[in-house]
Amino acid sequence: MRTAVFGRVDDRVVAAMRTAIEEATDASSRTAGFILWRTEQILAADAEVAMPSRRTLYRLFDKLAHGRHITGSVRARQSLAARPEGPFSQALVAAPGELMQIDSTPLDVLVRFDDGTAGRVELTGMVDVATRTIAAAVLRPTAKAVDAGVLLRPRQGVHVSDVPRLLPLPGDQPPAGP
Repeated sequence: MRTAVFGRVDDRVVAAMRTAIEEATDASSRTAGFILWRTEQILAADAEVAMPSRRTLYRLFDKLAHGRHITGSVRARQSLAARPEGPFSQALVAAPGELMQIDSTPLDVLVRFDDGTAGRVELTGMVDVATRTIAAAVLRPTAKAVDAGVLLRPRQGVHVSDVPRLLPLPGDQPPAGP
């Protein structure tokens, strides 16, 4: 079974909420609570659908209604509905490792490198979308395209050449341990 990137929400719940949102496109302004109620009404005949929590339904509504002004102005909503579909769509994932997302973020940490200079580092991580697990991470002085290559390279473990050795700064206290 292929599922869109909507977490563990049943595909029938996603389809019902999309139907409820489509129904509200040309109608008067609706609240998010109304869309959730309408979704439950659409699914009422199918007893085997497990409804997620209310908070999960609101998150799903936010994701499906993003940029469509479902709870806003009717005029804006109808204008947006008349536009052609964009080139991007939701990615479908069926198995772990099928879709990975890579991102880098600078850390607000000052470290001393092997050559004695001090500087900041960036963390580049790869997340498996299907399982929501961190598949790999690299800590480097700067994020480059090679970092993504290091993440994708098959390896048995972390090698010293993959992660620069970080040394404590003068005056740092060693961690207390047993």
